[in-house]
Amino acid sequence: MKIKNLGNLLGDLKPLLRTYLEDNGTKFTKTHFQCPNRKDHSNEDEQVACNFYPDEEHFKCFVCLESGDIFNACNLLEGRPTAGKGFITDNVLYLANKYNVKYELAEETVEEKKFNLAQKFLIKLVEEANQYLKTKKPKIAIDYIKKRKWEKVIDKHKLGYLPDNPKLKAFYNKFNQKTDILKSGVLNLEYNSLTNRLIYPIYNAYGLIVSISSRRLVNKDTIQKYHHHPIKVYKKPINLLYNLDKARKFSKIYIVEGASSVFTTTANKLESVISILGSNFSEKHYEWILKNGIKEMVFCFDGDEAGKNALNKAIILIQNKCEIKTFVKLLPKDKDPDDFIQEKGIKEFIKLKETSTFKYQLNKYIKTENVDSKNSLFEMLLSQSDSLVRERMLTLVVNETKLLKTTILEDLKKYEKKNQLLQGISIVDYLAEGEILAKEVDKFDEFRWKTNELIGLKTGFHFFDENMDGLQIGLHEVGGKWNVGKSSFILNLALNLLENENNYVLYFSIDDPSIFKTIPRAVSSSSKIDVNKVLKPRFGIERNETLTEEEKTSFTLAIEKAIKKIRGYSERFSLKDAKYGQDLNFILNNIKLCKQRALDLGNKNLIVFIDFLHMVKVSSREETEKLIKIVESLKIASTIYEAPIVTTVMSTKSGAQQKHFQDDSIKGAVELQYAADSICLLETDFYDDRGQMYFYDDEGLARPIISVNVTKNKLSGFKGKIFFRFFSEQLRFVECDDDEQLKYKKQIH
Repeated sequence: MKIKNLGNLLGDLKPLLRTYLEDNGTKFTKTHFQCPNRKDHSNEDEQVACNFYPDEEHFKCFVCLESGDIFNACNLLEGRPTAGKGFITDNVLYLANKYNVKYELAEETVEEKKFNLAQKFLIKLVEEANQYLKTKKPKIAIDYIKKRKWEKVIDKHKLGYLPDNPKLKAFYNKFNQKTDILKSGVLNLEYNSLTNRLIYPIYNAYGLIVSISSRRLVNKDTIQKYHHHPIKVYKKPINLLYNLDKARKFSKIYIVEGASSVFTTTANKLESVISILGSNFSEKHYEWILKNGIKEMVFCFDGDEAGKNALNKAIILIQNKCEIKTFVKLLPKDKDPDDFIQEKGIKEFIKLKETSTFKYQLNKYIKTENVDSKNSLFEMLLSQSDSLVRERMLTLVVNETKLLKTTILEDLKKYEKKNQLLQGISIVDYLAEGEILAKEVDKFDEFRWKTNELIGLKTGFHFFDENMDGLQIGLHEVGGKWNVGKSSFILNLALNLLENENNYVLYFSIDDPSIFKTIPRAVSSSSKIDVNKVLKPRFGIERNETLTEEEKTSFTLAIEKAIKKIRGYSERFSLKDAKYGQDLNFILNNIKLCKQRALDLGNKNLIVFIDFLHMVKVSSREETEKLIKIVESLKIASTIYEAPIVTTVMSTKSGAQQKHFQDDSIKGAVELQYAADSICLLETDFYDDRGQMYFYDDEGLARPIISVNVTKNKLSGFKGKIFFRFFSEQLRFVECDDDEQLKYKKQIH
């Protein structure tokens, strides 16, 4: 399900945070309120220790440090997702409908139409089967359910039964003829695999039915014991995790092989159990569990040989992952959780010891000295990022194996060295190595014929685009004296680029807080209203006696229109100030993340802005080493993610006092000059006694002319000055026309 203008809808819902909290029983004082995450506070502490950010659209807790907006609050209080498709259907639309916020649905794709048709059929089928079981009480099904003690889960898991009769056959045939869903393979559902069997639906994590399963009730049934029928629409297969839609509200889950174990645990009031439905635990399974905020998982696989093999495969798959704490609950030989609970009871099942996967592999290695177990231990050790945890793991190995720590470290070193050469390299990548050049040449050949008037992206500044051949992939540095408008210039570039729906902008406002500086500047520039009026409308507009009522209305409407416009960029404009992070790894990770989002939104162009480069943090102590590491990393990122990276740079103290700003006036000039693909220096003499760089605005006030001096350009070859009008109160740059460009060039010379 897709929403038209999703950014606008998100923006309309965020101001409802306080209302939502009040509706969900949150206690408020004059200054604080209860945290939406209060259930996870230690000792069930529900003290009023949460506060709003100034925008009142975000909260921050001073006890658990949880923060977020209305969607995060909805996740914490009601378990609704903040990621994946469920975020839209189960969170955003839920809130929109709850508070009557209008939205418009986009037209369904062919795949979505097929998926929805298949869903309707399965929903109807499940309802029919469930009602038949409850009203007709067929002996074969009821006897089996009583034998397994599943009476309490008939409604909870929508258990059902369908007899082989003309009515069902007619319904099955009518739907198939009408939609062609069954014939097309979207739903591979054979009539015989449904009838006279126990039926149960499978939902995805967000409660949408994605499959139906049936189980044999009598031995003479020749169809396989369990039969799963997933909806097949999309290219990627659905990785089914049965009961995740109900269990995801728990921070700790148990993972079993079959659905029967889920029915039995649920009947015994243990609801945090999910099933992999007899398949192997996969990478996708792990991702889904992680996405749903689960903190701990316990493998409870069958005690037979197949179950042990499945467990070993699962441990190997997750051995280099540390996001979720993982444990193993070993069952007696040839018993699954269902069998064990039926015989011993749920209390004995819960009492079964839970061992960490690391300890499990360690015990296995001590008993068998199995090389795979040893390698798995080493992999877990090496992937653990927390040094204290890693040290405890190493100490455990030393204590349990009775080996010297130096011996283990030597073995660990050999393992690391042995696996370093091809670590992280897939067989596919290895085999594809011989085709890389041919692919790159093909890309170039395709690119040169697609290129129209500009190689780079249009910035909306005519002379800049003409001379620079657009904003091209590379590292661009914008320098100048203090308060010459560097931040405003790159913000104007960003806003211009956002006018094109094919662009995605990632903007790091490291130097300024986004709420109090960057966003007001963007609104001011877009509305052409002075920034002080934008920031303080009550004093700057409503109580301003120098303005007429008509002007007050006009200014207010212009600001509201600009705010709405910028809010509408939410899907394509990622704005991060220092409170989110300012170290190099944070920046590089966000570039990677936003490149993926840009691709997911329809292969959009990613453009990155960093204001200021000198405030980016790295671990290096030396300033020179720090700058080299930053610019080298950004250069690589620009190439890898095919993104122009524009950053402002700081001047030296002596450079700020010079009459003319030069490349060597930049702090760390040598390192930055070497790395940059282009350097643009902003300059004006407007503030000098004999300054000539100015123009008169519509009110007859003198305003500065800013020259953007391109001193280095490896991309188009142009070097020289481009002139802009600068409306400083509005932080707005307007490129000078042809006549003015010539005029100011002559004045300078």
